[in-house]
Amino acid sequence: MTSEERFEHIERTLAAVADMQRVQAEAQTRVYESHLKLQDTVIELTRTVSGYMDAVSRYMDAADVRMKHSEGSLDDLAQRIARYVDAADVRMKRIEENLDGLIRAITAEHGNGKARQK
Repeated sequence: MTSEERFEHIERTLAAVADMQRVQAEAQTRVYESHLKLQDTVIELTRTVSGYMDAVSRYMDAADVRMKHSEGSLDDLAQRIARYVDAADVRMKRIEENLDGLIRAITAEHGNGKARQK
């Protein structure tokens, strides 16, 4: 091989190496750009999920408030029903006492012969 052929071989090899380095640099640039896009996407996704989590947290807090209000209303209703039942028991007792008195009065009248008049 002549020195000129060796120089041509070296030049082709250097050109091939330079071409490979260029292709590698382009690939690295694309990978870096893809990494940046992916990073931006992950950041946006994180923000979106955080927003959804905040909304869910607010809804849960509102549901807790409504549930506590409902529990309070149910407790109040149960107390009112208990008072109504107690008052009804007192009224029923009074009615029973009045009926007992009325029955005794009717029985006493029948026992005195007033009911047997012809």
